[in-house]
Amino acid sequence: MLYPCDAAVLIFSGKDAVKFLNSVSTNLIDFSIDGNHPITTSICNNKGQLVNHLTIFQIGDVIPAICHMAEAEELIDFLNPKILSQDVNIRDISNLNVLEYQISEAHKNESIVKIQSVTIVPLNQNLQIRLTPCSDWIKSEYVSMSDWDDWRVEHVYPTYPQELKRNLTPYNCGLGDYVHNSKGCYVGQEILTRMYSRNSFGKTLKRVKKELSQPKFTTTVGIENCLEISK
Repeated sequence: MLYPCDAAVLIFSGKDAVKFLNSVSTNLIDFSIDGNHPITTSICNNKGQLVNHLTIFQIGDVIPAICHMAEAEELIDFLNPKILSQDVNIRDISNLNVLEYQISEAHKNESIVKIQSVTIVPLNQNLQIRLTPCSDWIKSEYVSMSDWDDWRVEHVYPTYPQELKRNLTPYNCGLGDYVHNSKGCYVGQEILTRMYSRNSFGKTLKRVKKELSQPKFTTTVGIENCLEISK
């Protein structure tokens, strides 16, 4: 089952790339244990609000990053002033690749899989992203939007722009598992740490029955249930 993925792809390189990513993202970036496993993280501003949500992995000396909230240029503009004298380069390769969501039990694992020129990056349970060079991409047959939305509702999986919004914190939109609470300093840490220590997250993402949903808070409607961001 495939569905198009409106995401950007960046490449981070340079000897300080991992250190830099740790200084700007909510999760711990450490490929020393198993570089074949992707790391999901968020990049926030000083108010703890989302700038983008990333899945990053390592291939040789470079670190590709799938930007789930697209708008690579905006993210690069946010990050470049923070590089200062570090050896870090950021390159947008979005126009060279086609990204697609794939729901498949056949590739249900936690490691990145390469099948010929296609890179399959695991995201959530049996959901992956297929990263295919434009030159090798063959037009796919996609599931309906309603089927895709229902899958997301049942698995409480947030996407942009429905649930991932730039005026929300990671805790608001279901990304709390990707906020590491004992790593070094990063942009937005003070706000997010305060929310965590006080157990005060404001609105959070949840699945609710249609008949119990609140339309003004509803973000995605499935067959029987809805996603909403509410208190």
